[in-house]
Amino acid sequence: MKKKLTVFVLTAALCCTASVPALAKEISASGNYDTTLTYSVETDYVVVIPESVKLDDSIVITSSKANTEPGMTVKVRITEGLTGDGVTLDRDNDNSDYAITAKLKLGDSDGLVTGDTVIASFADVTTQTTGGTLAFADPVSPDGNPIKAGDYTGSLTFTVSYEDA
Repeated sequence: MKKKLTVFVLTAALCCTASVPALAKEISASGNYDTTLTYSVETDYVVVIPESVKLDDSIVITSSKANTEPGMTVKVRITEGLTGDGVTLDRDNDNSDYAITAKLKLGDSDGLVTGDTVIASFADVTTQTTGGTLAFADPVSPDGNPIKAGDYTGSLTFTVSYEDA
């Protein structure tokens, strides 16, 4: 019984594969015929953003590779954490609303960073590349007095997108 069942299943499988059409051109006359060849490589990129940075340091955004399609680029923006043209850092272990602010600049320019600013962009990069550097101005207190002693913490959220160049 097992042999009959096995023979039946194998015969059915053979019949199904024999009826699958082949993707080919039928040639009924002599002449030249073109065959289209295709190959596809997926877009691939790696963007590196530091997890933690002190205000007296810079944030350097890099890419170790960015294999993009023509006319496309990988762009990095800040989408959360900006207060106007800077960042706010709250005083740790302080129940009051005391916070300091620091303006955020892109590279060595005097241009301040806003939510629309492209911080870094990468396209067709095969080696480690620096795309953007963010620098912080000296922080200031809310009342213009010297900054109170303590530790301060804030955060920035970066968004990486793949879009038209």
